[in-house]
Amino acid sequence: EVGRATVDETLKNLNHFGSSDPLGIRNILGGNSLSNTASTTLQQEEGALAPAILFKLSEERSSGISFADVLVPRTVEVRKRITIDDPLVASTSKPRKIQVMATTTETVYATTSRIRYVEQGSGHIYEYDYASSSSRKLTNTTIPKTQEAYFLDNGSKVLLRYLDNTNRVIENYLANIPTSSVADKLTGEFLPSNITAISVSPSSSEFFYIAKTSSGSVGNVYSVKSGVERRVFTSAFSEWLPSWVATGIFVTTKPASTVPGFTYLQSITKNTFTRVTGNRLGLTTNPSPDGTKVLLGEGSSLSILDVSSGATVAIYNLNTLPEKCAWLQTSLICFASEGRSEANLPESWYQGKQYFNDSVFNINPSTGEYFFLASMSELYRKEIALDVTQPTISKDGKTIVFINKIDVTPWYLNLEDLLSLF
Repeated sequence: EVGRATVDETLKNLNHFGSSDPLGIRNILGGNSLSNTASTTLQQEEGALAPAILFKLSEERSSGISFADVLVPRTVEVRKRITIDDPLVASTSKPRKIQVMATTTETVYATTSRIRYVEQGSGHIYEYDYASSSSRKLTNTTIPKTQEAYFLDNGSKVLLRYLDNTNRVIENYLANIPTSSVADKLTGEFLPSNITAISVSPSSSEFFYIAKTSSGSVGNVYSVKSGVERRVFTSAFSEWLPSWVATGIFVTTKPASTVPGFTYLQSITKNTFTRVTGNRLGLTTNPSPDGTKVLLGEGSSLSILDVSSGATVAIYNLNTLPEKCAWLQTSLICFASEGRSEANLPESWYQGKQYFNDSVFNINPSTGEYFFLASMSELYRKEIALDVTQPTISKDGKTIVFINKIDVTPWYLNLEDLLSLF
């Protein structure tokens, strides 16, 4: 079948997973279901009440989700040298200090990863600890109509975008997330209200935003640590979508299926503005973290562009959009279905006129070949339809979080457990 990798080619191209048959591909290629071994494992886990690989974090609508690095205290026993009064010296005599070895306790801090998300209706921030499978509320400050949330500075800050009382202006508030008890009041600062698009830097310590002006638009880089911003981009055109990766900021014209789209690379260090690709109808993009490749969507057609050479590799018979995929090392995890859509993508999806019923696929960016991992219903253990948006992979590559576009709820997928099934 066109688009699907052969067994030997797939094993050869995906050897970065570190074993000769890392995902049991020989069992799953050529079929659209989990292998018998994986299905049996799921049944055994289900009988033992093991946690699901895929589950919903909240029943409430969410405006944003990401990962946070959190310092967790832990009390440990240590052997150390301490100074005490010599017990052999009489109490009537002058005290004499001696050093002895003793067992005492100390508090140490270790960094662990948590999931943080924002409720759309209330603006309340929640944290999920997947090590203990527990959630807790971090803030009580109510901010109705929170449309978007971007987590920054390793999840310690959040940029909340919400509608004002007129429902016409989007306010932008950069808030500090409390580290201990639940905060009844958020602290932070307001940013300009004319911001149209945002992309967080790879380090999450800065973000790039585009703001409309009377002559077009400008692009500024804002440091969340210093509060200092600098101008890096100016354009007579105002409809841009940015993506910040290692080599700079890719900016793509907002897409429509009947309008040619263009993508450029704005270098932060060299201050250059270079055309990457263009004249593609309905163009949407998702650049790799290192900036060497870009996943392109042209309506319902997918391809992968090599930025250096300009060569493209087509991905056949896979129905999805670039923003429904996330880069994992040298491969792509995509939420998609096989076949083609006849709708006017991507605007029909943006406008809510079309929804996807996703399964999980892995794509080899070098060849354009893909293989099926599992359907959402198999992972959730009951019939479910999920249309994935905003997929984000953790730093260690073990976890994916996303928003279900159908009901805007936050979800969690244990990628490590999924891959270990095969």
